[in-house]
Amino acid sequence: MRSISIVFAIQQTETDAAYDAAEFQTMEDFLKLMALWDLTDSRIFFSHIEYPEFKNDPPPVTITPQQKVMPPQINPEMLEFPIGYSIAIYPAPNEMPPSLTPLLWTRGLHHFKEFDEPYSGHIAFLDASVLYFKGEPGNHDPALIKIFEENSPYTSAISILEHVPDDWVETTPLPIRYREGSRVPFLARYYGLFSFILPGLFSGFLAVIFKRTGRTLSQRVISGPKFLQSS
Repeated sequence: MRSISIVFAIQQTETDAAYDAAEFQTMEDFLKLMALWDLTDSRIFFSHIEYPEFKNDPPPVTITPQQKVMPPQINPEMLEFPIGYSIAIYPAPNEMPPSLTPLLWTRGLHHFKEFDEPYSGHIAFLDASVLYFKGEPGNHDPALIKIFEENSPYTSAISILEHVPDDWVETTPLPIRYREGSRVPFLARYYGLFSFILPGLFSGFLAVIFKRTGRTLSQRVISGPKFLQSS
């Protein structure tokens, strides 16, 4: 998500790179634009929550093997998998307030008021900033409400692009599964920290033990057995 938003922000500062909103009718159109901007790694367009549910491996890149063809052609296999984001298409993105205008977000997050379970997700804005939001029914983040409320920059979007293949069964919205996926056990969440700290603590503990043991042994050698001291 961050890669997409950063490249988008950089390209939109150049007049000749600004897109024509009328050309974006499908997710494939957006993928073509990203390919023109050298974003062809397919992994950045999928959700890590859904990736393990894929029946087979998606293509490594979004474009066809004939990569020199211009404009780039999207590999049809890409559309056999769900794209992990909802993407807003604005008529004039260069005229929108960058830090307030959402560009893409965890697919379906804008329907948060309809969820009946806790949810979470990320939103990337036109200025390339990315924010994380979470909430639950009846207790939504005020900042999230403001982003998608009436009269917000979001309402200027002429379309919201999403793609889920026909054979993809989604009984639970992605933001709810995203929230569930973030609930990892305490030890698993801080495994990296523990793996960094614990070896040092253990080494320090052993050093103290050996130091005390060595001191005790040296004292015994110096003092000697009692029967020798009495002679």
